[in-house]
Amino acid sequence: AMHNLDKSIAVLQNPALNGVIRVRYSNAKGGNLYLYDLSGKMLKTQKVSANSGDDTISVSNLQTGNYLLMLKSDQGMSVSKVIIK
Repeated sequence: AMHNLDKSIAVLQNPALNGVIRVRYSNAKGGNLYLYDLSGKMLKTQKVSANSGDDTISVSNLQTGNYLLMLKSDQGMSVSKVIIK
């Protein structure tokens, strides 16, 4: 079963500016970041570079609006809302 990880992903700048989502995560060992639109369509996936730290996700090709960013790792999953301006 997947554990729900509390606050293991945070969007540092919300709304995201300049076509980049800045994200900070923990408990991310072996994990991936997934970006979904609100209809549930996966738009991007990106491997995390460390167990914890900061990363950027390029979203310059996406329209403004609300999205969901999910971290799935060996330890479980965590979701954060993100607004792209």
